[in-house]
Amino acid sequence: MAKDQIIRILLTAGLTFLFFFVFLIILGGALAVVFGTSDSAAADVASQVVSILVYPLVAVVATLLYYDLRIRKEGFDLDVMAEELGAPRGGSGPLTFQGPPL
Repeated sequence: MAKDQIIRILLTAGLTFLFFFVFLIILGGALAVVFGTSDSAAADVASQVVSILVYPLVAVVATLLYYDLRIRKEGFDLDVMAEELGAPRGGSGPLTFQGPPL
């Protein structure tokens, strides 16, 4: 794995967790103000609800990073597949369907 890919993955994961915690703090604080700071049970429930709503973002980013890395590593991008099929690179020509006749 190249050094630039490691840096890109770490930066993306770091920004994702930063966004997660900032969003959690902002929404948790807003819900704590709405429910009132004296009732800690309501604030805890609000914090858990916000966490449940925001946490799937981390899993989505991790999945997209995995597929992105795999596509880059194995060369499954469209230019490589088009080159293997004999199409010119860059997509400058019109696309034609060459399937079986109807």
